Amino acid sequence: MADGIYNDFVPYTYIIGWTSLNKWYYGSSYGTEKKAHPSQLWSTYFTSSRYVKAFREEYGEPDFIQVTNTFASSEETKEFERYVLKFIDAKRNPKFLNRSNGDGHYGGVGKVSEETRNRISVSMKGKLKGIPLTEETKKKISESSKGRVHTEETKQKLRTHNLGKKHTSEAIQKIAEAGKRLCKEETKKKISESTRGRKRSAITRQKISLSAKGRTPPNKGKSPSLEVRQKMSESAKKRRGRLMSEETKMKISEKAKLRHMKKC
Repeated sequence: MADGIYNDFVPYTYIIGWTSLNKWYYGSSYGTEKKAHPSQLWSTYFTSSRYVKAFREEYGEPDFIQVTNTFASSEETKEFERYVLKFIDAKRNPKFLNRSNGDGHYGGVGKVSEETRNRISVSMKGKLKGIPLTEETKKKISESSKGRVHTEETKQKLRTHNLGKKHTSEAIQKIAEAGKRLCKEETKKKISESTRGRKRSAITRQKISLSAKGRTPPNKGKSPSLEVRQKMSESAKKRRGRLMSEETKMKISEKAKLRHMKKC
């Protein structure tokens, strides 16, 4: 081994960044004469970008240097780099120093085969965390996900993956705030009216019952606010004039008897 030439040919992709300036560069090294190797990054290889060179001269060396993936061939490395650059739209992303999305680097965007897409998908899992995306890219991802219906198999995988996970208090607060923004009073009213009078099947009721067992009610030990009590009172007044079926009356009576027996 001499002059940065390695016997092992390992082409790779990498990301470098100046975290305090929030500036990044995503690239690849697949070498000539099979010289590429991850250990060369920022020891003998400092990217081929003149924009990165100029940025280094002005602001110094990057404080974030990371090899993101390694590959078996140059072609696979190129395809992966192109995929990522297009995904983050690097040339339009002000946070990136890249001046192309791969098309100006190795000739043409071209089509990616199904097999290559699958390999890229598997190898990309978790690799784009921390890489900043433009608002336009975020919007595209959001739009592409709307209306998507998961298969039962996917639902089961998601359920298994999230089982036992607990949200942090910060995450719960964010979810609550998002719900308030999404659910307007008009929407709440529509949902209420659409579900009024709907009867759940015995299987659904059983599922609800099983899922609720052992769960501590969120309002346990808490006193409702004056505003909530007022709403409860108004709701009760409206129900007083509503006629109940004999079946409902029987159910209420049975539950009341059970509560009384438990107290005795």
